[in-house]
Amino acid sequence: RSNFITGQTKCLDGQTLVYESGGQEFTQQVPPAWRPSNGPVIVALRPEKIVIEAAKPGLANSVQGTIAAFQYIGANFHLEVRTQTIGTVVVTMAAWMCQVSPTVGAEVWLGWTHNASVLVEN
Repeated sequence: RSNFITGQTKCLDGQTLVYESGGQEFTQQVPPAWRPSNGPVIVALRPEKIVIEAAKPGLANSVQGTIAAFQYIGANFHLEVRTQTIGTVVVTMAAWMCQVSPTVGAEVWLGWTHNASVLVEN
């Protein structure tokens, strides 16, 4: 299941949309013909396209949160992370790649690139 981030268009810088959600700015790559509406946007972000780390990742987009729940299924961790800005985010990561030891209540950082998500609506 995808994560959906609702936001407000701030500006377009070339093919990078800057939008705000929960008081924080994020970036999203957009198609060449896309024109901003200066209105609401919805961005879909797949759980496997998100990294989870103990420190702020050096990626275009990042948000701090708290692990609310996690499961170890097969070779993957499935985590729910609550954030102050974009709500609960679902993350799926191969266990061997996970940089944190999942613990409910642990403070973590989530990160993703500007082309990891997809603009669904503008």
